[in-house]
Amino acid sequence: LPPKEPTVEELLASGQYKDAFDILSSKNEWDALWEAASCHDDIDPDLLSQYAAARARHILEDSDNDKGQSSIDAALELLTHYCPNHLDEDLFDLFADLARRILHQSKQEERGEGGTLVPRLKTLLFKAASRNGTDTS
Repeated sequence: LPPKEPTVEELLASGQYKDAFDILSSKNEWDALWEAASCHDDIDPDLLSQYAAARARHILEDSDNDKGQSSIDAALELLTHYCPNHLDEDLFDLFADLARRILHQSKQEERGEGGTLVPRLKTLLFKAASRNGTDTS
């Protein structure tokens, strides 16, 4: 018999977070991934920000299909919570896409979101810039 593949629980217990999160994300079990992340203090924040960026991309792709403003809100919340410490070209593209979607909303759509998306986007961008050594003054 071939060796049994470890379960997500076993991977988490042994500190193999990336392997566990790869399994959960491939199964689209994002709630389980965030729950597991909240139970372990020793997870590299950069690892979590990678999964947050991947999830935010999926959320925004879904909003292309239904124009759901809640998708924009969810992506913004996720990226703000798990703000990356290192920005690369893919993350810049993701942030630009999110900003474009927010800034292209009509006033009615913006009011429907409580008028908070632009200030929250600004908070995310300042947070990301400050973590990446960019002067935000």
